[in-house]
Amino acid sequence: MNSRDEQRKAKQILVEELEQYNFTAAGKVTARTHPRSFREKLDRLWNKEINIPLVPVGAALFLFLSAGSMFVISETAPDGQRELIEKGGSIYWSDLLEREESDR
Repeated sequence: MNSRDEQRKAKQILVEELEQYNFTAAGKVTARTHPRSFREKLDRLWNKEINIPLVPVGAALFLFLSAGSMFVISETAPDGQRELIEKGGSIYWSDLLEREESDR
């Protein structure tokens, strides 16, 4: 027996076993896999799965936050302008003490 005869025999057995089952939702499946109307296409778009890789996104977020915090720190504390001053037994930053005295 060659492979063609074996394939035909296997197909015939499969057809006989599956004869009792009917697939009634073929139209629904076709409509979901091959949308025709705008609404069906929109539904397909909204039901699309999105895979977001966690490691690259986490690394990018970490770098973004690190760069942002370095920018904020460099803006709030310029080099050479802050020094500690002791006044009345307490220690203050010079710029904060000057600002407090100017507000009075």
